[in-house]
Amino acid sequence: MMTMTRHTLWLTVLIGMSGLAAPAARGQTPGNSTDVNEATERALKAAAARVAPCVVKIDTVGGTEVIPGGGKKGPPGKGGIIRKGTGPTTGLIVSPDGYIITSSFNFAHKPTDIYVTIPGKSTPFVAKVVAHDHSRMLVLLKVNATDLPVPAPVLKGEIQVGQWAIALGRTSDPDIEHPPSMSIGIISALNRIHGKAIQTDAKTSPVNYGGPLVAVDGRVFGVIVPMSSRAEGETAGVEWYDSGIGFAVPLEDILRVLPRMKQGQDLRRGLLGITPQSTDLYSAPPAIGSIMPDSAAARAGLQVGDVILEVNGKPVPHYIALQHLLGPLYEGDTIRLKVRRGDKELTFPQITLLGSSPAFVMAFLGILPLRDDPGPGVVVRYVYPNSPAAAAGLRSGDRILKFGPADAKVLPPVANRAALHSLLQRLPPGTEVKLEIQRPAGKDAPPKAPQPDPASPPDSKEAQTPKDDSKPGSDPKATLTLKAKLIPMPDVLPEQLPLPSSAGRALEKPKGAPSVPLPPGFPKGPLPIPKGPPTPAPSPREGSSLSLPPATPEYRPGGNGELAEKWAGTPVLPVLAQTPQQPPSSSRSEDPPGGKPADKPKVETGLLQRLNEALGREYWLYIPDNYDPNISHGLIVWFHDRGPAKDHERLSALFREFCEDHHFILMGPKSASRDGAWLPSEMDFVLQDVRAVLSAYTIDRNRIVAHGAGQGGQMAFYVGFNARDLFRGVAVVGATLGTNPKENLANQPLSFFIAAGDKDPALAEIKESVQLLRERRFPLIYREMKNIGREYLDADAFHDLLLWLDSLDRL
Repeated sequence: MMTMTRHTLWLTVLIGMSGLAAPAARGQTPGNSTDVNEATERALKAAAARVAPCVVKIDTVGGTEVIPGGGKKGPPGKGGIIRKGTGPTTGLIVSPDGYIITSSFNFAHKPTDIYVTIPGKSTPFVAKVVAHDHSRMLVLLKVNATDLPVPAPVLKGEIQVGQWAIALGRTSDPDIEHPPSMSIGIISALNRIHGKAIQTDAKTSPVNYGGPLVAVDGRVFGVIVPMSSRAEGETAGVEWYDSGIGFAVPLEDILRVLPRMKQGQDLRRGLLGITPQSTDLYSAPPAIGSIMPDSAAARAGLQVGDVILEVNGKPVPHYIALQHLLGPLYEGDTIRLKVRRGDKELTFPQITLLGSSPAFVMAFLGILPLRDDPGPGVVVRYVYPNSPAAAAGLRSGDRILKFGPADAKVLPPVANRAALHSLLQRLPPGTEVKLEIQRPAGKDAPPKAPQPDPASPPDSKEAQTPKDDSKPGSDPKATLTLKAKLIPMPDVLPEQLPLPSSAGRALEKPKGAPSVPLPPGFPKGPLPIPKGPPTPAPSPREGSSLSLPPATPEYRPGGNGELAEKWAGTPVLPVLAQTPQQPPSSSRSEDPPGGKPADKPKVETGLLQRLNEALGREYWLYIPDNYDPNISHGLIVWFHDRGPAKDHERLSALFREFCEDHHFILMGPKSASRDGAWLPSEMDFVLQDVRAVLSAYTIDRNRIVAHGAGQGGQMAFYVGFNARDLFRGVAVVGATLGTNPKENLANQPLSFFIAAGDKDPALAEIKESVQLLRERRFPLIYREMKNIGREYLDADAFHDLLLWLDSLDRL
């Protein structure tokens, strides 16, 4: 007998109203829990039996053996792949003439043959794929059968949170006439996944993906699918398997588009082609931050800065509301849009949504900026060779005061590097721009011939002639006007990391003076190009690499050189006793009246252990010995591989010199799972710890990186994509994406560094991840290490990682 105790009183009333209970059950009182449970069981079985003739079993043959995707637990991509299931899956008849709807997950492995077994039919039917719904992750099949039963839908207006829900699926039971498997729950939320799905706490899994979610009266709420608001693709959402979070696409929505799918039309999500201006998606007005080229928004004439007020007459208070209003729409659907542009309200009566738009590509000028300079403009720290900046004659030490399109009548002033980045993200590659710069004394000679512009042919006049409209004079701070042509952000690293990288004035408020001298210590002349890296990187030595013991999934430096020796021979650094999170004082003491400097507050440095008392979670920090709160520091968040977190001493030793010279802090959260494997649910707790570090130290928001190896690398991918308001880079070793990447966003740029050994068993999947990211036009550096398997970086790749880390704020 099925035993149920929750909601029994409410269900008794419902059973009585629905007329589904047996006469004996109707006479029971709510106080008799045994009789109520028996009535509950009969009602639920009756509801399942009413729909069972419409629930089919689907078997597939052929296709790939593995599927990129998420695991049962852990970040999407845990283990890098999902193995193809060996059992049948489920589908739902939606038309008497042989049309069956099911989940795309059941066909992610691209089977060659499909067979459908229908209750009441003696033999299986051969099925063919008719169409895909890529927005709701559904597949429509067709079998040569007629007079099939079709379930009745529950209209969306009737669905309420708290209603009982039954998830049905066909298991490996060879007898199709047996009842389908049942999982009981309730409707727990409506309009989930941007308005496309209802949520249930009934257990969902590959056993019932594609099956119906049934109401207690025998009608169908919807079709069960794995879905996620944080990823796309057939396997997105499978990580919620058996977690009490399941989704179903309303059957009413499926039936509405069924005629289009019957005609063989694949359906795609309707895209407007914009990104938000603000990173606050929940409260900030939905202003347009960027517009994709040739998108629906571009064709309609929307502009950057427009604030969306209404969609189809419904108010849009924030960007999340816009996503919910646009989420259910398909390619080809039209919308009516009202926006505010300046002090005017404009109406766009008919905007046709597109199914795809070109990926956003960040424009590139070709400089590294000097950090922590409170003066107006941006001081150039480094000019990339063969870049637009080099072609224009821009030099290290120049201060960019104004920047804008070349045809602009008035150039907008540049307040700081964030303002310059904002101006760049509004301009597509290929745009001619004009810069007004201030050049220090001794640097006002005519520019030297620059490297060719990669956006132009090497033999073109435009590529070889610097665009300098100025006439330098004897002014010790000459103001020059230069022209450049922006190019797409290239996948290149700087040849050097010139020091200093910071003006050391991060805590000072910006001044409004038109001219601020270069900070002390910054070279007055052109910066020399050193022959080697600032921090010497050891060269790999010949010999066998450090192979990993089978029982120890710990990543170590590849190769047998100095880097590997440094890892293996690292002495255990002193670790402080666990102390609660408490921010160190980051303010400087004022000098006393006598003029003698006061002692600065003591800041703990070295390897520290921290305890989040509220959550009971531990993490470690490495604060460089020369930490100065007046210098903004990058933050590297290290996600350890599966197993105990025991690599903090060695990792901090590897990065120590780099952290001191280039101002970075290391942080290492620890997985709380029993086997040390990261879970998606841990992300929010990790972010709390990251925000605690941000509030305690002077952190550069443009240099926050998620770094990890193996399963820790997969967690770094997951966190990087799902916390893009914080992270600007993801660096992984031997890790795969697992799910399709999200779109490249102008206001939340994300760069990648991916490394793998040529003997890594997952190399093919890692290369596929690289290709997926490049298709979305994310900036990406890929390094494949020779004669290395499942190991950490060798010396050359580690050197490139350091260059990448300190150039994340390139412009």
